[in-house]
Amino acid sequence: MGKVNNRDLFSFWVEALHSWSIISRSPLTHWDRVVYVLPGGQTRPMQEVGKDWSVLGADRLILESLITPPRWHRHLLLDLDGEGLVRLDQQPLFGLNTFHRMFRIPESWQEPRTLSVEIGRLGLMGQHFDHPQIRELAWCRIDDIAYSAYWDLKVLREYLRHQTLPEGVVSELARDLEQAVQPIYHLPPDKQAWTKWLTHHADWAETDALWRLLRENKMKGLHNIPRPLLAERIEETHKRLHEVITRLNRNFPVKNGHLQALGHAHIDLAWLWREEETRRKVIRTVATQIHFLESFPEYIFGMSTPAMWKTIEEEEPALFSRMKDLAAQNRIEPLGAFWVEADSQIPDAAAIIRQMIHGLRYFMHHLGVRPVTAFLPDTFGFSEGLPTLLAAAGIRLFFTTKLNWNDTTVFPYKDFWWIGPDGRKVQAHIFGGPEQGYNGTSSLRDIMDGWQEYQKFSGQTGTLLYTYGYGDGGGGPNQDMLERLRRYEQLPGLPEITRGFAAALIRPPDTAFPCYRGELYLEYHRGTLSSQSQVKSQMRRIQEHVRLAEALAAWTRTDWNFHHVWERILVNQFHDILPGSAIHEVYRDVETDLKTLEDMISNAITGSLKTLFPRSAADAISMVAANPSGMRAGTRLVEFRAPYHPEVAVDGEWQRAQKIGPDQYIMALGPMEPLSAVSLAIRACQSPNEEERPQLLHDSYTCQSGPLTVMFVPDGIHQILWEGQSFLREPAGIRAYWHHPDRYDAWELMPGYRNNLCDIQHEPMVVDKAGPFCQVIRLRHRIEHSTIVETYRVDFVHHALNLFVHSQIPDRHLLVRYEIPTDLVTRYATAETMWGTTSHPTVPGSLEESARFEWAAHRFVDLSEGGHFGLALLNNGRYGHSVEEGRIGVTLSTAPLYPDPAADVEPGDVSLCLFPHRGTWREAGVMEQAHAFSAGMWTRTLPTHADERRSLVKGWPANFRIVSLKLAEDGSQDVVMQLGEMFGYRGQASCHVDLPGQSVQQVDVITEQPVPNPGTVHLDPRTRLLTWDYRPYELLVLRWIQSPPTNSVTP
Repeated sequence: MGKVNNRDLFSFWVEALHSWSIISRSPLTHWDRVVYVLPGGQTRPMQEVGKDWSVLGADRLILESLITPPRWHRHLLLDLDGEGLVRLDQQPLFGLNTFHRMFRIPESWQEPRTLSVEIGRLGLMGQHFDHPQIRELAWCRIDDIAYSAYWDLKVLREYLRHQTLPEGVVSELARDLEQAVQPIYHLPPDKQAWTKWLTHHADWAETDALWRLLRENKMKGLHNIPRPLLAERIEETHKRLHEVITRLNRNFPVKNGHLQALGHAHIDLAWLWREEETRRKVIRTVATQIHFLESFPEYIFGMSTPAMWKTIEEEEPALFSRMKDLAAQNRIEPLGAFWVEADSQIPDAAAIIRQMIHGLRYFMHHLGVRPVTAFLPDTFGFSEGLPTLLAAAGIRLFFTTKLNWNDTTVFPYKDFWWIGPDGRKVQAHIFGGPEQGYNGTSSLRDIMDGWQEYQKFSGQTGTLLYTYGYGDGGGGPNQDMLERLRRYEQLPGLPEITRGFAAALIRPPDTAFPCYRGELYLEYHRGTLSSQSQVKSQMRRIQEHVRLAEALAAWTRTDWNFHHVWERILVNQFHDILPGSAIHEVYRDVETDLKTLEDMISNAITGSLKTLFPRSAADAISMVAANPSGMRAGTRLVEFRAPYHPEVAVDGEWQRAQKIGPDQYIMALGPMEPLSAVSLAIRACQSPNEEERPQLLHDSYTCQSGPLTVMFVPDGIHQILWEGQSFLREPAGIRAYWHHPDRYDAWELMPGYRNNLCDIQHEPMVVDKAGPFCQVIRLRHRIEHSTIVETYRVDFVHHALNLFVHSQIPDRHLLVRYEIPTDLVTRYATAETMWGTTSHPTVPGSLEESARFEWAAHRFVDLSEGGHFGLALLNNGRYGHSVEEGRIGVTLSTAPLYPDPAADVEPGDVSLCLFPHRGTWREAGVMEQAHAFSAGMWTRTLPTHADERRSLVKGWPANFRIVSLKLAEDGSQDVVMQLGEMFGYRGQASCHVDLPGQSVQQVDVITEQPVPNPGTVHLDPRTRLLTWDYRPYELLVLRWIQSPPTNSVTP
């Protein structure tokens, strides 16, 4: 292979051509209007602006003037700190940041027009400038030929230094370049060129003395070459450089591989900046990229996240119109399919489906296209159920880069068929270079590193998606990248570069790619399953309750618009918000947003229940309980609040509630169908029990509930017996570890944390008197400055052990977990995912399995011994779990320091349930129990008739879950039900459904129009019996027809 060692070869002439490309500068010094924007939005006009504009603590600076560009000066240079936006006559023209500083103005700008520049104090990656500088604002006259020659020589020099070129190419290219620069080589030394060279290389020992002479104006013998002579020599050099490229292609025509190049700007919806700043980033980025699309006819840009398209639609309608026009010309690719680039482990299946409903319908409505790609480059791992949901939405190709980040093993494929639990498959493509990922730089090194990494897995025959552009904080490609790529696609020995859509990588279903089943586990960022745990719990609760709210509204025809509610839910599931890796200010916004959503959802439920249960004529108060779960709930304990000690009429008998806290009570409620409700008479007890003082115990306390016996000690559970048999090998309870991430703080969970076990101080147990429904035991622990309170309830109805954990954790890097060291003998643990269940080995048998020491589980983890006995751990809002040699663990909080030093200080209450059972998890109803435990029971006291029970469905099958039940998206009164098979069974199911409609159709999950080849679904209009055939883990979408369906698509 050829190699060039001289680092200075042609570099001087590259710098010289760049300096000569700027013929003149005209400073932009006068502004008609100078306005400082203060925090909170107040404005303060000023007379002038200095280079340091950190005045009055302003967040933004606005400069505006009526200007005619100087003659021949068609470029604007704005070199400043922070980000900015240039507007012309109030319309966005170009975004400003470190990498986007100079741009060509429109040719139509010949007369006075209003130029405005808005500058922000935050940098591209959220860095805050205490003293933001304006270094230069100037009009520039550019020599286009010199600029083109500069890029020709710069790229050919990089190409010459490429390590893998054949010897013949290197020697011929070196000779040709020497000949090409001869016209400028024979000029006398030029002062402008030497100034540029020495400015860039002043730190070299060889040039230091010359730089000092230049700086002190003592350098003699340099010339100011007349511009006509310089232009003549540059034009000849430019001509010769083009001939070099032509000869290379003629003599060495072979291409090596294939890249599909797509400009892109990855913009995190909220991360090191707030969402309001993102809206400004989106406008800046889109303005910049439209400028380049209109300047480079070969350029194609891909933009994901319909929520960001909507930002442009709402705030800059003229810019949005230009976007739509370019999309119609196939210059902008709408990268589907999610509303935002969401986390893909923690959200519920209903939310993932909603991401695609909102995202795809938006593009269908505004652009007239339905993308068939799912673009999630930066998401931290992907649930094994995701392919089932993607395939159901018509997605054919899934993109990510993130598995390139694995810290232990190398994922074995770049192109493969990803098969979901239901057997359906989507094509998957892992793209991006080993260093820059989705933020390609268009440098030769980046292009070749990406291709060489790809061909290790796919050989020479595949095509690698190459996305390039500054990202994370937005911006996208700059002119340097576009100039480079324009030339690299002409050079031999490199991958063939095609400009086109990512969707062009879709291959026929019979393509011989390898097949992969299971989770796309990211061996990195494991801490994101647990960081900001309060947000995760709150999101779980919102997802459970919005299902109930939508179902009741559809059932009662109550006029509630859930479109905005879902948009905000989906935004808060962005892959840096829900996983817990954003700054503190983001979570203050999230807290407000989620509280508003909870209030809106609660109001919707209350309103629908008032319609469902008519008002009592006597103005009597009833307690209304509704089951938010999409599965059947068995007999259970229901917690509710009341200002007095109540008794409730259940099945005709008055039942005295048990007090468990201030104004907190529980009672037992019989089985309830999914999304059903009951109204119960409630009244104050005639003779409430007097409260007894709880016991303080320092040693142990044993409590029994049917076959369950539990022995408590101050540090946790000493022993659990089921039918007399013990299954703990050590005490179970809270464990705390000092945890020191090596780089990405909130993102990480280090494998060696178990070596850093903390000492915990335990206070005496508090034991309440046993009531009719449960026994309450409280344990309190201290770790340095942190406190953790465990409240156990031994459930006398289910014979289970419920646990409520309340924490205050000011200590940082304190990892808090709940661990149950069982002696159960089984090879695999079962964990619920967003779609069905998955299995994890209890003893890792490979390096890959060892790397998966923390994984995502939704509502339960189960260990079952030979199908005879098992223990399930249920939760209502925690996701990071582990099972190692029978030790079940769940991470409660991680208390990171960065990027939010207040994360998990008050991680919020979490509920767990230890549920021993006979048989397998399916036979024992673990999933039903887990869904009921997670969803809870929605309760309110309302002025309604009592002793009424209303059920949408009757006889609901245990292996099915109602994912969503809602009114159709087209505005009709039709009802759409999404249901999923969760056990992996095949067969026929039936139930009675109380929904109006004379027929049922199986429909597409996105358009909600009939599918081409529906399965067997039948509704008896007289008995309302619905019967359907099903396959394992199938997603079935049914529409109850009220009126002729419409083909319209609304966003």
